[in-house]
Amino acid sequence: MLEEAQQIDQWLMLRMNRDWTGPFLDHLLPTVTSFAAWTPLIFLAAMFAAWRGGFRIRSFLICATLAALLSEGLVGGPLKKIIGRVRPHETISAVVKRNLPQARPQMLAMFRLPDVEPGHDLKPGARGKSFPSSHTVNMFAVAAVALVFLGHGGWIFFAAAMLVAWSRVYCGVHWPSDVLGSAPLGLLAGWCVTRLAEAWWKKFGGYWLPSVHPSHPSLINRVYEKAADQRRA
Repeated sequence: MLEEAQQIDQWLMLRMNRDWTGPFLDHLLPTVTSFAAWTPLIFLAAMFAAWRGGFRIRSFLICATLAALLSEGLVGGPLKKIIGRVRPHETISAVVKRNLPQARPQMLAMFRLPDVEPGHDLKPGARGKSFPSSHTVNMFAVAAVALVFLGHGGWIFFAAAMLVAWSRVYCGVHWPSDVLGSAPLGLLAGWCVTRLAEAWWKKFGGYWLPSVHPSHPSLINRVYEKAADQRRA
């Protein structure tokens, strides 16, 4: 059973990495998966949202940041060391590794063709960092927070998380089973962060922000916000 699952994983890996490809995807997906290139834009978008957004948007940004940090520090990082699964481009020479070239600033690499490297075999017994996919765990953790705080608008983050998961396989750095197993871990991490944040806010929010808490006694319950808006109207 395990051997059959590994064969399916390998077959799907080669199809997604070598066969189901195209010039547009060859440029799009390495760009999508390069967080270093996106960091300045994400930072500016978050700052603008915090400036122009209301209580719910700011709460979402704080919880999303915590979810990403905790999922990386408590889920992705430790599990990589424990499991030690080798990446596909380090296992199968037919797998192609795609990534953006180096640039200063790295955001400029978005406008350049990605580097393509052939796969290579590691020495027998070598350990890797393939499972879980930190990109996938972190993105799905943020998506879970977005679904709770933003409602239907959170599906945009969910779609982005699925695109990032696809890009990790397409670029040859994770197995399909890696991203399939990483998504639930991220969703669980994001859900836990929202529940812990809600419990903390209900217990301590009145002490830390006494002027705000009466209008927003809950971080995630929109009924209170609607009632507060009606009172102000």
